[in-house]
Amino acid sequence: MSTKEHPSTVRVPVHTTVEDTATAPSTITPTAANLIAITRIAMGLVFTWAFLDKTFGLGYATPEQGAWINGGSPTKGFLGGVDHGPFQSLFNSWAGDPWANWLFMLGLAGIGIALLTGVAMRIAAVSGSLMLLLMWAAEWP
Repeated sequence: MSTKEHPSTVRVPVHTTVEDTATAPSTITPTAANLIAITRIAMGLVFTWAFLDKTFGLGYATPEQGAWINGGSPTKGFLGGVDHGPFQSLFNSWAGDPWANWLFMLGLAGIGIALLTGVAMRIAAVSGSLMLLLMWAAEWP
């Protein structure tokens, strides 16, 4: 084993100042930033609306008597209606289970609030993508 140090392997930390970051060129245009923000807020509204509709039965996709607060199940109708695809038996077995209802509703609320407020965006992006992937799998083409 050699004890000689090679200058090419020594790492020197680079310190940036406020002036350096203020003058750094942006990699995104203002128009693109606005489009991304609008898309984020729109997706947040989609998730939040789904949560509110299933919780209170606002009449769009969930009638008032099927609302979660009135004893309805947010997952029973959707997952119980899966009639084809490789995950049919799995989704049918989850339909109406209390743990599935709670996870689904907490997921809708958490993702929606995170996207609307801009908090925990990486977690919201991964969670939202996973939830949409599972919904797509339930609607297997």
